[in-house]
Amino acid sequence: MKGTAFKALWGMLLVIPIIVVFYCFNTSYKYKLPQNAPLRFNKTIHDFGEVKWGTSVDANFYFINATHRELTIEHITNSCGCTVVSLSASRFRPGEQGVLILRFLPTGFGGQVSQMVQVWIKGYKSPITLYLKANVNPLLQPIPEKINFGQIPSCQPVSTTLVLRNTSGRQVRVTRLETFKEYIKASVLKDGDEPTIRVESVNPPVGKLYDRLYIYTSLPERSQIDVPIQANVACK
Repeated sequence: MKGTAFKALWGMLLVIPIIVVFYCFNTSYKYKLPQNAPLRFNKTIHDFGEVKWGTSVDANFYFINATHRELTIEHITNSCGCTVVSLSASRFRPGEQGVLILRFLPTGFGGQVSQMVQVWIKGYKSPITLYLKANVNPLLQPIPEKINFGQIPSCQPVSTTLVLRNTSGRQVRVTRLETFKEYIKASVLKDGDEPTIRVESVNPPVGKLYDRLYIYTSLPERSQIDVPIQANVACK
């Protein structure tokens, strides 16, 4: 019995250091980025992957005060109004943990997007920079995104077509078209998978032409799309 008990005790003594080493390794790894920063974050980049236009997504950045004194986060700046910052607290004691939540609202974007957030700590000249990445599915994307007729004669109608590239997976109908100038006309040529619109300039005045085409659709997430229009009208 004594031999059996001794073997069991010896086995436990061998296991305990392994558990302690494994635990310590995981803790240090969790907050190792960046190594020289007073606040060590579990990551500095978050990639959302594909997100849909108008659907907000959150990313949690966990951190720890890696210094031996209290730290104060003075302010946080971001590169876009599309990112909202939420912080668990502003002051952190040595070893205290916190979380920074970044909410990204993907409107006004299409394709690959990168946003930057900088965390400024009292007493430090350089901020800690965090990044958000996403591939934004615009659902409906006007092609072209702006219409430039270039140089056109005032007495001759000029037209072009605009296609709404549909990546929503749904049938889409254009419900209304609006322009400010009476000499800019727009009409729907086709609805459905890829709505097509005809845009025409008819007898515009001589000079620089600027207008905007407002496209209203049946897709709730992209119920309104606006496309800039410009031209240089000459007299012939």
